[in-house]
Amino acid sequence: MQKLSFLAVAVLSSVGVAQCIQTPGTMITILQDSIAGPNPIGFAFPFEGSTYNEIHVSDHGICFLSNNGSPAIPTATPLVYTPAAASLVLNGPVICPHWSDTIPAASGTSFWIDSQATTCTVTWFQVQSFGFPTPLMSFQLTLYDTGNIEFTYGPNVTNNSTFGGVSDNGIVGVSPGMPATLPASVDFSTSPVTTDSTTFEEFLVANTFDMAGDKILMIPASPGWVVVHMPDGAGCASSESFGVGCDNLALASSTPPVVGTNWDLTATGFNAASALGFHFFAFGRQTPALPLSALGLNAPGCDDNLPLANVIANLVGPVTSGSSTASLPIPAGSSFVGVKMSVQTIGLTSSNPAGLATSNGVEGTFGN
Repeated sequence: MQKLSFLAVAVLSSVGVAQCIQTPGTMITILQDSIAGPNPIGFAFPFEGSTYNEIHVSDHGICFLSNNGSPAIPTATPLVYTPAAASLVLNGPVICPHWSDTIPAASGTSFWIDSQATTCTVTWFQVQSFGFPTPLMSFQLTLYDTGNIEFTYGPNVTNNSTFGGVSDNGIVGVSPGMPATLPASVDFSTSPVTTDSTTFEEFLVANTFDMAGDKILMIPASPGWVVVHMPDGAGCASSESFGVGCDNLALASSTPPVVGTNWDLTATGFNAASALGFHFFAFGRQTPALPLSALGLNAPGCDDNLPLANVIANLVGPVTSGSSTASLPIPAGSSFVGVKMSVQTIGLTSSNPAGLATSNGVEGTFGN
């Protein structure tokens, strides 16, 4: 596998040094459907022509700014669990790293604030959407003394709620609050430049948030904002299944693909004819999947999920009790953060004339 490391260094481009969601600072208590504060920012944060020294934080990913309690913070319910763009301009200055119907999970959730001389970071760690125990998701807001604002998203961040209606929505952005006028929503993933002090993106359908694992930097332009979208900028390791397997062969990531560790994957459902599992690694996905019949193999329902020209490695592991594990060493170093690699497993079978069974694909994003 050392050969794979050298090859990867040669052909992969790096993204900037990035970190996954950590929990720096001091833990703060935020109850469900509440706004907690005031919490000290640590410096005079410049925002839309004024400065603020306090931030009030909700479990729903919406924050309000104040100085010694002024302007007054709005009543938490039902505001916090009904994300609506109109509310951005009806209260005081507001910042929404991920305003949605998120609540503390049954266990593991914590909220943190790290107030320093030039930065203030607020962390929502392992919250859930209302009514959905999974996925657990983490995200962060960082305020800079320059007036810049940064949003960092873990790989599972989404907008959803079993409460339905507007609670399904998600909102990302900022507003000076009342009496600002409400402009149209913009697409943050296109790195827009706006001329309006209220700049936001609204997600009106459940599970349509499209920046999980990314970062957003908002730079004040006075007037308006320069929005910089950084795909995979959060630097979080993640994996995603794609395609389908055949003959009951299924592949799943056992550990996240964290740089400097081994990425373990386990294939299950091998036919009794297969004593070995063949795990192939490639850059990219084969989309749409390529039926094995297109390769001259008589294996109905079995697909190739990897671009064959991009396959760079094959790990072979014994099959024990119908399963086989592959362990890929991922080199340490920031140059590998954000790299994507896909895996598919092939086994032998007695269920088709070609004697081959294929799994679904798994794409991993290397990270911290």
